[in-house]
Amino acid sequence: WWRLSLGSLVLVPLLAAGAYWRWGPWGLLVLGWLPVALLVAHRQMARMGWHLDGQFVAVRGGWWKRWWRWAELDKVQGLRLQRSPLDKLLGTASLQLDTAGAHGDVALALNYLPQAQAQQVMAQLAVALARRKLRW
Repeated sequence: WWRLSLGSLVLVPLLAAGAYWRWGPWGLLVLGWLPVALLVAHRQMARMGWHLDGQFVAVRGGWWKRWWRWAELDKVQGLRLQRSPLDKLLGTASLQLDTAGAHGDVALALNYLPQAQAQQVMAQLAVALARRKLRW
C-alpha cells in the first residue's frame, strides 16, 4: 500500500516546503494531506484482487469508486509482463492483458504481483490462449 502513496510521500513535503517559504507556518497545513493519502492507498490496496479460471479473467479495485473488469479468455489477444525500475527493486511485476474490443477507463491488468507469480500466471495464460481460437 505504501507503494501507491509513494508519489504523495515525495510531492507533499516538497509542496509543504514551498508553502512554508511563501506563507510561513500556515503553509505546513499541506502536510495534513499525508495521512489522507496513506489511508486512501491502504484502502485501495485492500480492495485490489483478481481471479483466473478456465473461461474468464477478472480484476477488481478502487476504494471510493469500486470497479470490476473482466474478459473471456477467448477475447484476450495479447499479454505483456511489465516491470518498472521500482518493480525490479521490489521483485514485483504487472501483467497487462489486451482484449478484442477493449475499452474503458481502467485497463485489464494484474498489478503488483510477485515476479515469480506474474511469470507463472503469464505462462498459464499463454498456454491457455495458444489452444483457443480467437472469437469476435
